[in-house]
Amino acid sequence: MTSNLVLALTIGGLFACGIYLMLSRNLIRVLLGFLLAGHAVNLLLLASGTGGVPPIVGQAKEGEAMADPI
Repeated sequence: MTSNLVLALTIGGLFACGIYLMLSRNLIRVLLGFLLAGHAVNLLLLASGTGGVPPIVGQAKEGEAMADPI
């Protein structure tokens, strides 16, 4: 199995467990469900990016300088 498939299954499992726990009547389980869903969202955002490319701007055009935020 590739790492992308493992990551996708992990995100799906975290979402599923989080939603299941959120549907419970116990307050502690609901809070744990929100935590799991929050971690799944963070993993989804990290997994959706591509390596070596700025997240919003994209790649600089030929001959165009890009500002270094650091």
